[in-house]
Amino acid sequence: MSSCDGFAAFLGEKPDHKAVDYFQGLEQFWQPGMPVKLPVTLRQKVRQQPELLDIKKKMSASSGDELESLKRDQSSAIARLEKQALLSYRKECLESLQQDRLLHGCKSEESDPDPLGDAVPERRRLAAAMCGDQSIGLEEFLKLSHDIQLMLGSSGSAFYRPNEALYDGKCKYCNLEVKTYIHTLFALAKTK
Repeated sequence: MSSCDGFAAFLGEKPDHKAVDYFQGLEQFWQPGMPVKLPVTLRQKVRQQPELLDIKKKMSASSGDELESLKRDQSSAIARLEKQALLSYRKECLESLQQDRLLHGCKSEESDPDPLGDAVPERRRLAAAMCGDQSIGLEEFLKLSHDIQLMLGSSGSAFYRPNEALYDGKCKYCNLEVKTYIHTLFALAKTK
């Protein structure tokens, strides 16, 4: 394909190079909405692969140069496994997107528009209840009320997983006053 726009040159118009840029560039391969990072759930599954667990077991029994070598092996294995998982996840998303376009003639919406849904399940449950138009029973109402209290009671600046939550503003591992979430992570790492 020539980069010269002969028709525009013949008519004396400004040349249009969109077609050339399309075929010579990456635009033809770009898929809007495709994931560029692994979701946390898939990343955690990668960390539980038998290969990584074996390396971790060997690391606990080694020291010195052998330990450094195992750390390098672990980081390269994590990178390789995460890349494979991301490629398969992207393939699944692309197939789903193509199927939606084929069946419905439109782009599919994100399956989870709220990325904090997994980290803060109360938020996900409240959002689902607010979007719904069905009436709810007393038991469901009480659960949602409890979720509202939890959401209003948290500062919102840091989200703790259930086993890492603070007790009266103190770290449950070292019993010190906690100012940041990072403190809890370091204290947890020291106990392991």
